Amino acid sequence: MGRQRLFRWGLPLILTLAVLAPLALGAGCGGSYEDPTTALEPFRQAIDTYTGPFKGASDVKVYTPGRGKPQGYIKGGVVLVEGTQVPLFHNSLPARLRAAIPADVGTVVLVKESSRKVGEYSDGATAWQTVWKVSVVDLAKGRVVDRALLRGEHAPFAADIDAGENYGPPPRDELVACLEKLPRR
Repeated sequence: MGRQRLFRWGLPLILTLAVLAPLALGAGCGGSYEDPTTALEPFRQAIDTYTGPFKGASDVKVYTPGRGKPQGYIKGGVVLVEGTQVPLFHNSLPARLRAAIPADVGTVVLVKESSRKVGEYSDGATAWQTVWKVSVVDLAKGRVVDRALLRGEHAPFAADIDAGENYGPPPRDELVACLEKLPRR
């Protein structure tokens, strides 16, 4: 009976301690936790450099995925700017696009977010699609070199309205795909 108890309780207990002990000591998955916003701080301090005003926006045709091709280019590293902030999504850009430090920035991608009504739920709540108006700016020239209109997915079929689930996700993948189509200079 003592041996059966050890197997029944001992093995799970030993395995649990083996997993939890390193976590409790801070060894976790890969060591210490780094706040992802820390990497954005140098960009946030230089935000005035990235917000314009920029010339040439009216000279550039708006690209819509599936209709034509983008006409701009990427120069140096990219920094994303939404309003007057560098969003956390900047860290998710592929390393081949993303500026690691402000000195690497050659291209600013300005994102203006809006929402478009795409339907209504049975309780009368509105279903929304996230839309991004994107301007790609050559920072050295202070000039808009490309613009795009990107639409996220539609809102889910069923949603918890109180939790804000009546909005479709933003077009992050579409933005990355659009940027990757642009040639490098």
